[in-house]
Amino acid sequence: MRSARDDRKQRRVRAMFRSRQETADEAIDAYDRDKHPAEFNRVLALSDGVFAIALTLLVLSLDVPPGLTSGELGSALQDQAPMLLAFAVSVGIIALFWFSHHELFSEIQRIDSPVMWLNFVYLSLVVLIPFVQQLQGTYPLEPIAYVLFALVLAVLNLLDLVMHELVYRRKLLGRVWSDRRYRTEIARGFVLTGGFLLSVPLAFVLVNYTILIWILLIPIDQFVKRRGMRQPV
Repeated sequence: MRSARDDRKQRRVRAMFRSRQETADEAIDAYDRDKHPAEFNRVLALSDGVFAIALTLLVLSLDVPPGLTSGELGSALQDQAPMLLAFAVSVGIIALFWFSHHELFSEIQRIDSPVMWLNFVYLSLVVLIPFVQQLQGTYPLEPIAYVLFALVLAVLNLLDLVMHELVYRRKLLGRVWSDRRYRTEIARGFVLTGGFLLSVPLAFVLVNYTILIWILLIPIDQFVKRRGMRQPV
C-alpha cells in the first residue's frame, strides 16, 4: 500500500504539472507585452517588416530602360508619369495604414490568437498594394484597375475596424478606452471603409479621377477624429 507521504508527493507533482500547463496555455493564447516580450515583439517585427517590404516593392514598378538619348529619356520619363502617380498615391496609403497600425499596437498590452490571425490577414492585403499599384500605373484609363485598388483598401480598412473592435471587446489594451475614444475609432473605420466602397462603382465613371475620392477621405477622417474628441464623454 502507498504511504501518505507518497500520496502527498503525487498530489504536489500533479499540481505542479497543472500549474505549468496553465502557464503554457496562457502564453500560447495571449502574449503579454511585459511577461512575454520576445513573442510580443515578434508580432510587431513581422508587421513592420511586411510594411517595409510593401514599400520596397512599390519602387520596383518604376523602370527606365538604359542607353537612351536625352530626347528618349525625356519621353521615357513622361511615359512613367502614370506609374509615378500610382507610386506616390500608394506610398501615402501605406503610410496611413502603418500609422494606424502603429498607433493601435502601441496601446495593446496583450496579443491573443484571434488578433494575431486577423493581423496576419491584414498584412497579406498590405502586400497586395504594390500589385494593384502596378496595375493602376500600367492601365491608368482602365476602371477595373481602380476598382480592384479600392476593394483592397476597403477590405483593409474593414479589417482595421474589426481589429479595433476586437482589442477593445477582449480587453487587450493597456489602458481602457473611454466610450468617446471607442466611438470615434469605430466611426473613423466606418467612414473610411464606406468611402472606399463608394469609390468602387464611381470608378467606372471617374476612372483615374477616382484617386481624388481617396485623397478626400484623408481630411474627412481627420475631421471625424477631431469632432469625436470634442464630444462629451
